[in-house]
Amino acid sequence: MIQSKLLQTFKGVFHIFPDRSDQQFTIASKQKKPPLSMVEQVHGKKVLFLKGKNDSLGKGYDGIITDVDHLDLGVRTADCLPIFLYDPIAQIVGALHAGWKGLYAGIIQEAVKKFQTYGGNTSSMVIAIGPHIESCCYSVDKGRVDKFAKNGLGKVSFYRKGKWYLDLGQIATQNLLSMGVRSKRIDDVSICTSCHQEYFSYRREGKKGGRMISRIGLRL
Repeated sequence: MIQSKLLQTFKGVFHIFPDRSDQQFTIASKQKKPPLSMVEQVHGKKVLFLKGKNDSLGKGYDGIITDVDHLDLGVRTADCLPIFLYDPIAQIVGALHAGWKGLYAGIIQEAVKKFQTYGGNTSSMVIAIGPHIESCCYSVDKGRVDKFAKNGLGKVSFYRKGKWYLDLGQIATQNLLSMGVRSKRIDDVSICTSCHQEYFSYRREGKKGGRMISRIGLRL
């Protein structure tokens, strides 16, 4: 397992980005009921604000935010980005499941707006991006590259040996910066799930692979 060095500096929040060996934080088989508050994850942009303890799946959502102490939030990933948001002044936390579809749809923008609705501020927000498929392994078709180019993003792709590669972490970072989050308050742990066997990877393993459950919660 790994933690964000930036988030670790704050006493009011707990978080973990697990690997496949951390069985209590993974889904390797079907599971009827999640062990913490999670959402359905449909590769969209909707973000749910959770007002009380609830361990059922929020239908149609890919993000979840709360200001409730000791109410942990979780996201399931195996190449997509697990993104944690924390405002140490407003004491709000959030967890996002962000694949290329969610990033293109604007899930980060939606999450930041939702934080602001409940008293959060981009000047105090802290972001941690967990292990995900990095540009070294994320080959895509030219059409997907063009989608993000039309969004006005900077260099988020490159061409190598006849293939296009997309940098999802850089897309997320640029979206956060465009919303006013400070660069020094964004931490990408920069671990590629496809390169490293200790992580589940949909690109490497397909549907048979499991999922990591990344977790964050307030500890006030």
